[in-house]
Amino acid sequence: MWLGWRAAFAVHALLGTGFGFVCWRGLTESKLAIDPLALQPRRVRKTYREVLAQPEFRAYACLSR
Repeated sequence: MWLGWRAAFAVHALLGTGFGFVCWRGLTESKLAIDPLALQPRRVRKTYREVLAQPEFRAYACLSR
């Protein structure tokens, strides 16, 4: 090998750059519009109640300790 041990770093740098570019171009934004009401306390409490009302969530939360 003409690069010796430096070849491993060069290969990793090239692969990382290539994969990074593919992810950057291939993955689109999942949240296109920002909700201005998302952080209002009433909305947050409502969302917490909805999540806590799910028995699957409660079971997972209790058993994951």
